Amino acid sequence: MNVGRQLCPARCCSSFISRFDGEDPAASQAPSLLGEDKAKVLSTDIGLSDERIDTLIAKGIVKAAS
Repeated sequence: MNVGRQLCPARCCSSFISRFDGEDPAASQAPSLLGEDKAKVLSTDIGLSDERIDTLIAKGIVKAAS
């Protein structure tokens, strides 16, 4: 087993981002793991644009902030 590939941050980040692109069947479960301010996490920490966040909200993947 190649431990280096298993622990690669780029691979982990890629997997995390793909969950929000709707490619992962568990994508609907991921937003609940982000806490209260999901839009802030997506824009600031992950670097998604406002347009991309709006798309995720429209698809129901992420709930809009109340």
